[in-house]
Amino acid sequence: MSEEEKIRQFLSNFQELEDIINLKGGHKSRFNDNLTTMSLSNAYVRARLGEILDLYALRNVYSHMQRGKYFASLTDYAVTLLATLLEEIKHPPNTLEVFAPKIGSVLYETTVNAFIKDVLRDMTDNEYTHVPVWNGNKLVGTFAYNSFFQWVNYELQSRQQPHFEKEIMGDINSRYLNEDVVRFRFVRCTDPAHEVPIIFENSTKQRKRLDCIFVTESGKRDEKILALVTPWDLYKVN
Repeated sequence: MSEEEKIRQFLSNFQELEDIINLKGGHKSRFNDNLTTMSLSNAYVRARLGEILDLYALRNVYSHMQRGKYFASLTDYAVTLLATLLEEIKHPPNTLEVFAPKIGSVLYETTVNAFIKDVLRDMTDNEYTHVPVWNGNKLVGTFAYNSFFQWVNYELQSRQQPHFEKEIMGDINSRYLNEDVVRFRFVRCTDPAHEVPIIFENSTKQRKRLDCIFVTESGKRDEKILALVTPWDLYKVN
């Protein structure tokens, strides 16, 4: 590709990117203002703000050819970076693509008939933090360490001789597997992945801790869980 072709492609791609950002930003008079507005609802754009602004400055240089003659040739890196950003903003990866379990691994779940000690052992050995608990096709709730400690505290206060080694998951009162002990939400597998960090952020702003998000086919509670997202997984969006 000749230098002129690279510049022409770069300027064309940036114009398309700018049109999208201006649309999402509400068509404010300044590109930077539109970009800031879009970044508030798009975690991917927010994570790439610096690169987008660098490319914007580069666009301003090469859109005035008199300036361009003072600079070295447009690098392939800049052309490729812009093309990648444009593609991922036009067609953002969905939640399943970003947060699905790694190939060869499965989402750890349990049932009301499982022994609590076995679930705790598996959580400790594999560093699981949240475990969906099922009763047939119904999701009872999510078991987390907070669930266990609050339930144990209640049992110790209410029973003379608790026998935790004999307890099964179904013995745990479901209130310890749902709000306000464990908070979780559901999103569709086709939802843009960049919306997930925003859900966590909005929960924090409301001063409500959100433990995890479950990805299902249509974002409903009793559907098969395809992926589990905790705050530790948000780095995958960037």
